[in-house]
Amino acid sequence: MKINVEEIKSYIKKPSYPIYVFDRVSSTNAVAWNLMKKKELGFFVIIASEQTKGKGQWGRDWCSLPGGLYLSIGCELKIAAKNASHITLFSAWSIANKLRNYQLPVKLKWPNDLVIEHQKLGGIKSEIKIRDNIITQGIIGIGINWSNMVPENGINLQSYQHRIISIEHLAAIVIEAIISGYQYYLVSGIEVLLKNYMEILDGIGYKTIIKNFEGIISGVNSEGNLEISSQVSKTMTTINLYSGAISLGYSSRF
Repeated sequence: MKINVEEIKSYIKKPSYPIYVFDRVSSTNAVAWNLMKKKELGFFVIIASEQTKGKGQWGRDWCSLPGGLYLSIGCELKIAAKNASHITLFSAWSIANKLRNYQLPVKLKWPNDLVIEHQKLGGIKSEIKIRDNIITQGIIGIGINWSNMVPENGINLQSYQHRIISIEHLAAIVIEAIISGYQYYLVSGIEVLLKNYMEILDGIGYKTIIKNFEGIISGVNSEGNLEISSQVSKTMTTINLYSGAISLGYSSRF
């Protein structure tokens, strides 16, 4: 499936940033980092029709067959290194929020998945560079199922009635979502963002067992960690955004 960059631009009001489109790459995140090394600064977008070595959160392979949207956004940032998880949080929320405006019942599965009726629609993988405890550069990678084949626990957008016209239209929605989501985060702060994030978080109230701790998923804190509350011991534990060895008990439902 060829992606038409001019059609993408037609959905965006006067795009002031470059959009690069490729037929096939190893990963859009890798291409974005290479461009940054060549002094591509500011905000730019990489889109590919297919990835051969796409990666999801925690290094998992991301199946990137033709027909899906595989997109990375390179940007200069100014966020405290301790708040690195906020990038994934505002990215996931902003995309889900925009898609919900198109009659799609998209929810979030912590920390970085987009789901519809407990089936995986897409995911976000953010990568950063830090200088003097400040995140100065970031790559936000997004994969969303459009018309591609998906596994049993996945779903693509062509399975649903909605007002998104094409994969190019979807790309424009995602790009503008990230831009507006970052600005919203800077202006409103993490507490306001978290309130909105948890309103569409799929998993609140689910039971789970993690490292012999049995509890109920109760929310996400300002560090981006998932909170698990025990009704028996009245204690709480948290799961770090980057603790890749942990598999959530409710994940089998998706």
